[in-house]
Order: sequence, then C-alpha cells, then structure tokens
Amino acid sequence: IGLVLWLLAAALVLYFSFSRGCILALAVSLPLLLMGATQSPQVPQSWSALTGRTRRALLASTQILGLVPLAAAGYFVVSRMGERTSGDAVRQDLWRSSFAMLKDHPVAGVGAGAFGFAVRQVRNPYLARDQIATAHNLYLNVGAEMGIFGLIAGGWLLLALVLAWWRRWKACPPGSTSWWRVLGVGAALAGLAAQMMVETFTEPAVLLPAAFFVAFLAAPWPREWQLKAQNRRWLWVVALLFLAFGTIGKAWDTWAYVQFRQSLTAIQQRDEDEAFAAAERARGQDPWLPLYDCHSAYLSGLDA
Repeated sequence: IGLVLWLLAAALVLYFSFSRGCILALAVSLPLLLMGATQSPQVPQSWSALTGRTRRALLASTQILGLVPLAAAGYFVVSRMGERTSGDAVRQDLWRSSFAMLKDHPVAGVGAGAFGFAVRQVRNPYLARDQIATAHNLYLNVGAEMGIFGLIAGGWLLLALVLAWWRRWKACPPGSTSWWRVLGVGAALAGLAAQMMVETFTEPAVLLPAAFFVAFLAAPWPREWQLKAQNRRWLWVVALLFLAFGTIGKAWDTWAYVQFRQSLTAIQQRDEDEAFAAAERARGQDPWLPLYDCHSAYLSGLDA
C-alpha cells in the first residue's frame, strides 16, 4: 500500500515538474521491481490460475498502458527541448570540465568539495553559472574531485553494496514481507544511482533516505525472519508531524516560486509593471532566497 501511494505521489510530482532525471530513475527502478516481483511464488500461482483469454487481455492492456505514457513522455521531451537548451548546454559543459579536471589531476583530483572553484578555470565563460558547485553527475564529480583513486573506491563501494543487497535478498524467504522490502530498497537505490548520472544531490531530503536504505542492507540482520513488528503509534505520530511541518514550509517556498514564474511570464508578455510586482511578491514571500533579490535588481536595471 505504501509503495502504491508513493508511486502515485511521484507521478503527480513528475507531471508538474517533468524532470527527465526522475524519468530516468523510474525507467530503471520500476522494471527492476517488476522483474524481481516475478520471482515471488504468488506470481506464478496467480498467473497459472488465469485462463488463456485473461492472460492475453492482461498482456495487451499492460503493453498499452506502457506505450501510452512512453509516447506521451517522448512528446513532452521533444516539445520542451527548446526550453532547456541553455540548461543542457551548461550541463554538458560541466561534464566536459570534469574530464578536463581528471586529465589535469588524474591521481587525486582537484580535492574534495573543490569542484565549484576548479570549474572556473576550465569552463566555457559564455555558459558560466557561478552558483553551480557540482558536476551534475556524481561519478564525474567524484573523478574530478578525487581522481582515479576516488573512482576505484567509489566503484568498489557500489559493487559491495550490490553484493550486500543480493545476499540479503536471497537470504529472505521468497514472497515474505522482508523479501519485498529488500527488493523495493534495491530498486529504489538502483533508480537513484541512475539519476546520479545527471544529478549530484546534496540535499538531506534525498541523502538521508538513501543512507538509511544503505544501512538497512549493510547492517547485521537477525536469523529469525518471522519477527512480528510492533505497532508503535507514537512513531507514526512523530513522523507525520515532521512531514506536516515540512510540507507547510515547502508550500510556503513553492508559492514564492509561483510568483517568480509569473514575473518571468510577464516579462515575456512585455508587462513590466506586473513583472516587477510579482517579483516583489516573491521577495516578500521568501526573502531568504537571493534569486528573487537578483531578479528584482535585474528588472530595476531594465526599467533604468
């Protein structure tokens, strides 16, 4: 139930943001989850219980349900390529800069956390964005900052994690709650690893669940798999309170961003007064984000 609710929420977020990195993550994690699910004893039993006509209908409907979103996603990607040309060029320049750093500092890289400084020496000045401090690719970022030794260490850690997941999954009774849980954790981490090819996440909201999943796979487990979970309601209450406070803060920030987007739209429509008013509303809603101050200053410069 939790997995279905999470996927519905993820689909809603993906619809509004249309993050291509998220599409890449789902394209990796969901097939792995489905392929792993076929190893459950319940799946062959349920499948064999169906008639041939029902099986054909299920296969056809599954193909249709898979092709329709794929076609829609392809259409939206193609239609929005022009809007993201600048961002794509910046990302490609960051990747090129990463290779340049690795070439100049192959052994130990430029230093941990030093990508944002070092990239200023090799980047394309026409594509420069000073707020960027990572390569938007975790693996290239590790190579640029830590060199060949960092890449070897990172590859060894990933291989160790894959082996730990495989041993943990095979040790669980097929079809059990723990079996499904380990399968879901592995699919989630695989999707994150795929998305890290185009991102370098530093936000605790992303890193903490990933760190929890890694610890979940690496920590020693009891030999008795049929442990009954204790229903501690206070844990759920605390978790929901944290989520509620976080949601309120996120909604507050999002509303400021909506005002900022309205200002950008007004600029395109050559409505300078509305653009400046929307920018000021964004500053009043979220005065801690320097982007809105810079945008208001930019509009003041246009007016001058």
